[in-house]
Amino acid sequence: MAAHSLSTSRPARRGELCTCGRQATTVIVAAETEVGWCGTYDAPQVRPCRFCGEDIAHQGRCPQYRLHL
Repeated sequence: MAAHSLSTSRPARRGELCTCGRQATTVIVAAETEVGWCGTYDAPQVRPCRFCGEDIAHQGRCPQYRLHL
């Protein structure tokens, strides 16, 4: 039987960012990572990207995404 990692969530703290670059409202906490979410499923990415500086929209999250800048 394969082990599955459980995830939980918590309210975001000031300065924690969604993968789109906006202030997160919720942080998903998984085995070895935390990912922010702004609460909008179809939010366009902030451009230029807050994580890598590129002026293009990424497919999925930026490879340089960090919860805090």
